[in-house]
Amino acid sequence: MLCLAPNEFPLELLTTPLIEPGALYREVHVSARLSIGACEKVSADLVYAESLEEQSLMYFAWPVRDGRLDIRFRAPRRDLNTNAKLYLWNMDRCALAIDSLRVSVRDIERAPSVTPPRSAPQPRAPFR
Repeated sequence: MLCLAPNEFPLELLTTPLIEPGALYREVHVSARLSIGACEKVSADLVYAESLEEQSLMYFAWPVRDGRLDIRFRAPRRDLNTNAKLYLWNMDRCALAIDSLRVSVRDIERAPSVTPPRSAPQPRAPFR
C-alpha cells in the first residue's frame, strides 16, 4: 500500500511515448484500489496528459472515488520528443492510499479485426 501525502499532486508517472515502428496506437490500462481519507467531499481525478515543447496535445481526466479503479484508454502515435504523464490530481488535498497499482502499456500494430457474422450454410449446388 502506498500512502500519499495530502497535497494536490501526490502521484505522477512520467513517460515518453516510445511506440514501436508500425504501431498505430498505444493502449494503457490503469488499475488500483483507492482508499480516500475522512473528507466530506472528495474531488480527485486520474489524468493523462501529453505535451510537445510546452504545448498541450492531449488531456484526459477520469474522476476517481473510494474503491476500485479500472481505466483503459488509447493514445495515438506521437513524435519521440513528446512528453506523457499520468498523475493523480487531488483537488481537495484529502489523504489517499493506493493499493495494487498496476499500469500496463502495449503497442497495437493494427486495427482490431472485425469478424463478420456467420451466415447459415448455403445448400450445395448439385454436382454436374
